[in-house]
Amino acid sequence: NGILQNIASIETDGLDIVLNYRTPATDWGTFGLYWANSFLFNYTVTVPATVGVTVIEREGTEQGSPDQAFPGFKSTAVLRWTLREFGLSVTGRYIDAVEENLGGGATNRLGSVFYTDAQLRFLVGEEDEFGFALGVNNLFVKRAPGWVRRWRRLNASFSRWLYPPAFGAAFRGRPERSSLRRTTKYG
Repeated sequence: NGILQNIASIETDGLDIVLNYRTPATDWGTFGLYWANSFLFNYTVTVPATVGVTVIEREGTEQGSPDQAFPGFKSTAVLRWTLREFGLSVTGRYIDAVEENLGGGATNRLGSVFYTDAQLRFLVGEEDEFGFALGVNNLFVKRAPGWVRRWRRLNASFSRWLYPPAFGAAFRGRPERSSLRRTTKYG
Protein backbone atom coordinates (compact mmCIF):
# COMPACT_ATOMS: atom_id res chain seq x y z
CA ASN A 1 0.00 0.00 0.00
CA GLY A 2 3.06 2.27 -0.14
CA ILE A 3 2.85 3.42 3.50
CA LEU A 4 6.23 3.80 5.18
CA GLN A 5 6.48 2.66 8.78
CA ASN A 6 9.08 1.86 11.38
CA ILE A 7 9.58 -1.87 11.47
CA ALA A 8 11.64 -2.19 14.66
CA SER A 9 13.42 -0.27 17.39
CA ILE A 10 16.36 -0.78 19.70
CA GLU A 11 16.73 0.89 23.10
CA THR A 12 20.01 0.59 24.96
CA ASP A 13 21.48 1.81 28.23
CA GLY A 14 25.04 1.27 29.30
CA LEU A 15 28.20 2.82 30.61
CA ASP A 16 31.69 2.92 29.11
CA ILE A 17 34.65 3.72 31.34
CA VAL A 18 38.14 4.24 29.91
CA LEU A 19 41.38 4.83 31.81
CA ASN A 20 44.50 5.79 29.88
CA TYR A 21 47.83 6.55 31.57
CA ARG A 22 51.43 6.85 30.42
CA THR A 23 54.44 7.48 32.65
CA PRO A 24 57.01 10.15 31.86
CA ALA A 25 60.10 8.88 30.01
CA THR A 26 62.76 7.28 32.19
CA ASP A 27 66.02 5.42 31.57
CA TRP A 28 63.85 2.28 31.54
CA GLY A 29 61.46 3.71 28.93
CA THR A 30 57.82 4.65 29.25
CA PHE A 31 55.06 2.50 30.67
CA GLY A 32 51.39 2.76 29.88
CA LEU A 33 48.02 1.38 30.85
CA TYR A 34 44.89 1.51 28.72
CA TRP A 35 41.76 0.01 30.31
CA ALA A 36 38.35 0.11 28.62
CA ASN A 37 35.20 -1.30 30.26
CA SER A 38 31.68 -1.56 28.87
CA PHE A 39 28.65 -2.22 31.05
CA LEU A 40 25.41 -3.10 29.23
CA PHE A 41 22.41 -2.42 31.47
CA ASN A 42 19.64 -2.72 28.88
CA TYR A 43 19.32 -3.81 25.25
CA THR A 44 15.67 -4.00 24.25
CA VAL A 45 14.54 -4.84 20.71
CA THR A 46 10.95 -4.13 19.71
CA VAL A 47 9.70 -5.78 16.52
CA PRO A 48 6.26 -5.77 14.92
CA ALA A 49 4.14 -8.86 15.40
CA THR A 50 0.88 -9.99 13.80
CA VAL A 51 -0.91 -8.14 16.57
CA GLY A 52 1.03 -5.34 18.27
CA VAL A 53 4.77 -5.73 18.92
CA THR A 54 7.15 -8.25 20.45
CA VAL A 55 9.67 -6.96 23.00
CA ILE A 56 12.93 -8.90 23.35
CA GLU A 57 15.42 -8.25 26.16
CA ARG A 58 18.90 -9.00 24.75
CA GLU A 59 21.32 -8.04 27.55
CA GLY A 60 23.23 -11.09 28.73
CA THR A 61 22.10 -13.20 25.77
CA GLU A 62 23.30 -14.47 22.39
CA GLN A 63 21.30 -14.62 19.18
CA GLY A 64 21.37 -16.48 15.88
CA SER A 65 23.06 -16.30 12.56
CA PRO A 66 25.46 -14.57 12.35
CA ASP A 67 26.20 -14.93 16.03
CA GLN A 68 25.73 -11.82 18.13
CA ALA A 69 26.31 -11.65 21.86
CA PHE A 70 25.18 -8.97 24.27
CA PRO A 71 27.32 -9.52 27.40
CA GLY A 72 26.56 -7.43 30.45
CA PHE A 73 30.26 -6.61 30.87
CA LYS A 74 33.33 -6.50 28.60
CA SER A 75 36.79 -5.27 29.48
CA THR A 76 40.09 -4.80 27.65
CA ALA A 77 43.34 -3.81 29.37
CA VAL A 78 46.65 -3.13 27.64
CA LEU A 79 49.95 -2.84 29.52
CA ARG A 80 52.58 -1.15 27.38
CA TRP A 81 56.33 -0.64 27.62
CA THR A 82 58.34 1.44 25.11
CA LEU A 83 62.10 2.10 25.03
CA ARG A 84 63.34 4.13 22.08
CA GLU A 85 62.36 2.18 18.95
CA PHE A 86 61.21 -0.99 20.75
CA GLY A 87 57.95 -1.71 22.51
CA LEU A 88 56.10 -4.57 24.14
CA SER A 89 52.43 -4.82 25.04
CA VAL A 90 50.29 -7.42 26.77
CA THR A 91 46.52 -7.27 26.32
CA GLY A 92 43.84 -8.96 28.40
CA ARG A 93 40.31 -9.27 26.97
CA TYR A 94 37.40 -10.35 29.20
CA ILE A 95 33.88 -11.14 27.97
CA ASP A 96 31.12 -11.89 30.48
CA ALA A 97 28.91 -15.00 30.25
CA VAL A 98 25.76 -14.99 28.09
CA GLU A 99 22.75 -17.29 27.64
CA GLU A 100 22.12 -19.00 24.30
CA ASN A 101 18.42 -19.44 23.47
CA LEU A 102 17.88 -22.99 22.22
CA GLY A 103 14.15 -22.53 21.60
CA GLY A 104 11.20 -23.88 23.52
CA GLY A 105 12.36 -22.09 26.67
CA ALA A 106 15.65 -24.05 26.83
CA THR A 107 18.92 -22.17 27.24
CA ASN A 108 22.63 -22.91 27.31
CA ARG A 109 25.04 -20.84 29.41
CA LEU A 110 28.12 -19.72 27.51
CA GLY A 111 30.66 -19.03 30.24
CA SER A 112 32.81 -15.96 30.56
CA VAL A 113 36.18 -15.99 28.83
CA PHE A 114 39.54 -14.21 29.22
CA TYR A 115 42.08 -13.99 26.38
CA THR A 116 45.68 -12.81 26.57
CA ASP A 117 47.51 -11.28 23.60
CA ALA A 118 51.14 -10.13 23.34
CA GLN A 119 52.91 -7.90 20.85
CA LEU A 120 56.48 -6.78 20.17
CA ARG A 121 56.86 -3.54 18.18
CA PHE A 122 59.79 -1.82 16.58
CA LEU A 123 60.27 1.32 14.52
CA VAL A 124 62.68 1.79 11.61
CA GLY A 125 63.85 4.70 9.52
CA GLU A 126 65.86 7.80 10.28
CA GLU A 127 62.95 9.34 12.19
CA ASP A 128 61.17 6.13 13.24
CA GLU A 129 58.52 6.75 10.58
CA PHE A 130 57.82 3.09 9.81
CA GLY A 131 56.75 0.47 12.33
CA PHE A 132 56.45 -3.31 12.51
CA ALA A 133 54.73 -5.50 15.05
CA LEU A 134 54.97 -9.21 15.76
CA GLY A 135 52.30 -10.57 18.03
CA VAL A 136 50.35 -13.52 19.28
CA ASN A 137 46.58 -13.35 19.72
CA ASN A 138 45.15 -15.76 22.29
CA LEU A 139 48.58 -16.53 23.72
CA PHE A 140 47.38 -19.39 25.93
CA VAL A 141 45.12 -20.94 23.24
CA LYS A 142 41.98 -20.41 25.31
CA ARG A 143 38.92 -22.00 23.69
CA ALA A 144 35.83 -19.85 23.46
CA PRO A 145 32.63 -21.23 25.01
CA GLY A 146 30.78 -23.55 22.61
CA TRP A 147 27.29 -23.18 21.24
CA VAL A 148 24.87 -26.10 21.36
CA ARG A 149 22.62 -24.91 18.54
CA ARG A 150 23.45 -26.38 15.10
CA TRP A 151 27.13 -27.01 14.35
CA ARG A 152 28.36 -23.94 16.17
CA ARG A 153 31.50 -24.42 18.14
CA LEU A 154 33.54 -21.27 18.29
CA ASN A 155 37.24 -21.97 18.51
CA ALA A 156 39.37 -18.98 19.38
CA SER A 157 42.39 -19.48 17.18
CA PHE A 158 46.02 -19.14 18.07
CA SER A 159 47.61 -16.89 15.49
CA ARG A 160 50.82 -15.02 14.80
CA TRP A 161 50.73 -11.60 13.16
CA LEU A 162 53.37 -9.61 11.30
CA TYR A 163 52.17 -6.38 9.82
CA PRO A 164 53.40 -2.93 8.86
CA PRO A 165 50.75 -0.66 10.45
CA ALA A 166 51.49 2.18 8.02
CA PHE A 167 50.06 0.14 5.13
CA GLY A 168 47.40 -1.83 7.04
CA ALA A 169 48.58 -5.17 5.63
CA ALA A 170 48.58 -8.24 7.84
CA PHE A 171 50.35 -11.55 7.34
CA ARG A 172 48.97 -14.38 9.39
CA GLY A 173 50.10 -17.95 9.89
CA ARG A 174 48.43 -20.65 11.98
CA PRO A 175 50.39 -23.51 13.52
CA GLU A 176 47.77 -26.04 12.43
CA ARG A 177 48.29 -25.04 8.81
CA SER A 178 51.53 -24.98 6.87
CA SER A 179 50.58 -22.08 4.60
CA LEU A 180 51.05 -18.37 5.22
CA ARG A 181 48.01 -16.21 4.55
CA ARG A 182 48.06 -12.58 3.62
CA THR A 183 45.15 -10.29 4.35
CA THR A 184 45.01 -6.60 3.57
CA LYS A 185 42.72 -4.19 5.36
CA TYR A 186 41.79 -0.85 3.86
CA GLY A 187 40.09 2.07 5.58
